[in-house]
Amino acid sequence: MMHKRVWLLGITLFIALAPWIVERVYTLSVISYPYHCESRFGFKYISATGESAVASEGSMQLTYYQSGNGVGTYVGHLFHLDGQGKVLKKQSIHRAMEFSYQLLPGMLKSTTLTSSRIQGDEISDADAEKYVYPGFKVGHTSFGMIVKINRGGYAAGSSQFPRAMCSTLDK
Repeated sequence: MMHKRVWLLGITLFIALAPWIVERVYTLSVISYPYHCESRFGFKYISATGESAVASEGSMQLTYYQSGNGVGTYVGHLFHLDGQGKVLKKQSIHRAMEFSYQLLPGMLKSTTLTSSRIQGDEISDADAEKYVYPGFKVGHTSFGMIVKINRGGYAAGSSQFPRAMCSTLDK
């Protein structure tokens, strides 16, 4: 009777864990490393009165390593605009960051480990986090999705970051 309970417990655990294990092995075997993602994007924030706006435009590159860590750079500009869209001030933004990530079932979780300004950066940390990407703040955690696309690559993105196209560096 005791052997039958142990056997049933073993079968139950196997049935409960098998789909998760298969998904994890499949996901990790399909995604080869290092993986490189790029996205060009911009945002525009209009003041409540409509008398001014701040816009950002630039390019983010992210590289994911098999160790669960990655690096990223952003190069772009921040524009201060009047109510008619005329540029009043243009500032360069050049940032680098290191992050850790986890592949969860159907999701990507990433946390910023370090963030730094690169030579030529002209904006404050607060403006970089507010107008460009909140992930420039150390400790920031975001959750995103990874989607397989037709040509063997992937697209990754989150609610705070547009989708980036990704491919292995060896292609």
